[in-house]
Amino acid sequence: MRTNKPVHQSASFVPENPTLQNMLNDFGNEETADVKFEVGGTVESAKGRRKRAKTSTTTFHAHHYALRLNAPALADMCKPGDDSPTAISNVQPE
Repeated sequence: MRTNKPVHQSASFVPENPTLQNMLNDFGNEETADVKFEVGGTVESAKGRRKRAKTSTTTFHAHHYALRLNAPALADMCKPGDDSPTAISNVQPE
């Protein structure tokens, strides 16, 4: 006589993947970053006026591989290992 009882299988062991946490820990790390962005500098003071207000710049450190996969437009603006930062104007660093 056959029975169709389900065979109890133990849950398989799947180890935790540390990739995401490692990437988050390395976010903004100046020592391992291979590209830099300098944001700010000048901002339009008022619509229709030619005068621009000077503001301070903020430097962001990034990894080209992450930009290439998630923000290809930013990745195209810079080259890995370039010592000079890529300037992005008319954007507030907030």
